[in-house]
Amino acid sequence: MQALGIASFEEQAAAFDHSVTATQRISTFCSGSDWILSAHKYLHPPRETLVYEADDHWLTLTQGPLYHLSNVIQPMESAWCFSCPLIGVDPRCSISLLLKLLRRRRNDISLILLGGIPLGSKMHAQCYQYLGKSCRIQAFPGSDCCEASLNGGVDGYLSRRSVRFRSSLRSGMRKAIKEGVNFERLSSNLDGNHILNRALSVEMRSWKQGAGESVFRHYDHYQFYLDLIRRTASKGLLRAVFAKREDEDIAYVIGGILGRKYRGFQMGFDASMRTMGAGNLVQYELIQALCDEGVESYDLGMDMNYKRRWAENRLEFVNLLVTP
Repeated sequence: MQALGIASFEEQAAAFDHSVTATQRISTFCSGSDWILSAHKYLHPPRETLVYEADDHWLTLTQGPLYHLSNVIQPMESAWCFSCPLIGVDPRCSISLLLKLLRRRRNDISLILLGGIPLGSKMHAQCYQYLGKSCRIQAFPGSDCCEASLNGGVDGYLSRRSVRFRSSLRSGMRKAIKEGVNFERLSSNLDGNHILNRALSVEMRSWKQGAGESVFRHYDHYQFYLDLIRRTASKGLLRAVFAKREDEDIAYVIGGILGRKYRGFQMGFDASMRTMGAGNLVQYELIQALCDEGVESYDLGMDMNYKRRWAENRLEFVNLLVTP
């Protein structure tokens, strides 16, 4: 059981991410190194890192304040608890790392939060089986996500949508092209700062900005996404699509790839382009680009009604409060 500081963890990020892609049913990208390191740095107060590795199995936790509680062991990303801290192909091995940690720190642990546990999975059952012998476990709902399968390419994806949905997308795309809209797909040699600045330009003209709901209005979230976008861009894992009209960006969607899975970060569109359906069109263009690249699934993020028509699956998660 090897303990790693942040610098060592950064150096071994590629090996860690490989183990993440082998972990079944978790939120893959959000459990990966880029997401959790950016979250740990910008979304939370200072905390001690508790990162351990043994035989390609990992434990990615921290210890520190959580809301009004102090000294809580928790995931590196506990803002939404999308990330799962138990990583590796065999959940028993990562749970074994946690049990060793609990024995080492049994005198200064009052509460452990495990987020992003796939509901009804082998990992879920084995947490109760092995942790339940010495700990009390309470469960509460996690942050479920909408996921679209991209199997079968664009034709396969559209075959799983309603006739009305398909017709609306195709007619909207034809109309947009006639009105001078074109699309720019971005996937390599990207400057993360430049990509975010373009997105922010659109965001300033979006309904979210006018309603005070843009996530970028919050300093910590802005810094988180800036760091995340820089990280993924530097590795060639960032994917973005911009819709343009008369050389002005009118819509965008940005996200990242880990393995064969894509996770959306943010999307937005100029409020004056709502009737054109600019948000839907840039989303459709992204799906076509992902299918062309052979990506297998698209995680649209937190479950919301408007996302359900784009996705047929739900990634269901549970959070566990563990008391020694």
